[in-house]
Amino acid sequence: MKISQRENYCYSIDYFPSEDEEYLNEQQLRYFECKLLEQKKELKEKIQTSIQKLKTLKAESSELIEKSNNEHEIGLELKAVERNSNLLRLSEGALRRIKEGYFGYCVITGQAIGLRRLSIIPTTTMSIDAMRMFEQDRAMKRGSINGYNSGL
Repeated sequence: MKISQRENYCYSIDYFPSEDEEYLNEQQLRYFECKLLEQKKELKEKIQTSIQKLKTLKAESSELIEKSNNEHEIGLELKAVERNSNLLRLSEGALRRIKEGYFGYCVITGQAIGLRRLSIIPTTTMSIDAMRMFEQDRAMKRGSINGYNSGL
């Protein structure tokens, strides 16, 4: 990790949270905050790059094929901006949860999400079990909406 956001706060860390430690102790929270700050910085850079690319693409070209290619590129860049903006909001939400003291706990069950899951997806708000329940519920509702009733 290569963050130097605040002097001596985020720094090059050869640290990885361990299950042997107290869950979300100060060092672990700092680790996740630094990881999220770096992610936020990278996402902002990607968004800026996409915006610059959009500005340089000429939607009005004299050749039909070139115009079609530009429109396709513009569509791809717009999708990239949208995706990165959504990820940026998730990162900002996770940083807010760190400050407010409920980072790392499932919004549905209140249980610890777990260090392994947070290390992979630090923006997550649900434990694996809650996510499974959520997905099963969504699949059942989708089946009912589509005219299928798995209960019959």
